[in-house]
Amino acid sequence: MKHIAAAIYLSFGMLFLFLQGFEGFTRPENMNFLIFLFFMAGILYLYREIQDRFLKK
Repeated sequence: MKHIAAAIYLSFGMLFLFLQGFEGFTRPENMNFLIFLFFMAGILYLYREIQDRFLKK
């Protein structure tokens, strides 16, 4: 189930990253920090899922 959460967090991180390229998109000041948080959360969930799967085997 963690891999689904990881995919969602990484998707939102990519969405926010790509939104910066659109003309007329007004981004908040802390947008880079939000993107960083979404990527870190996604990577952490993915890491924990991979770690759990290999420890069970």
